[in-house]
Amino acid sequence: MWQEKLPERSSAGTKIMVVDDERLIADMFATILNYNGYRALPLYSARDAVQHAKLIRFDLALLGVRMPGMNGVRTGIFLRRLQPRCKVVLWVEDIVAADQKRCTNSK
Repeated sequence: MWQEKLPERSSAGTKIMVVDDERLIADMFATILNYNGYRALPLYSARDAVQHAKLIRFDLALLGVRMPGMNGVRTGIFLRRLQPRCKVVLWVEDIVAADQKRCTNSK
């Protein structure tokens, strides 16, 4: 199987911030990541993300794009200035809702 060819990697110690103003989303992603051995911290605003990035070195930042105040794109740029080695992943929360609406309207 192809998975057997991959090198063994340990997620232990990988610090991830999960940032979204929707607490349920941030908490859900952080819970899943923590369950799988990562050290994930749910945060609920760009301001919280920046404050934590000044204190803790993160390996990865998962950011919701649509947040009040500073959006996820601007937050990601700011975080990369603070922590150049931190990887940033952005997601748009309402893609599923938009697809669902488009499918409903096509009937």
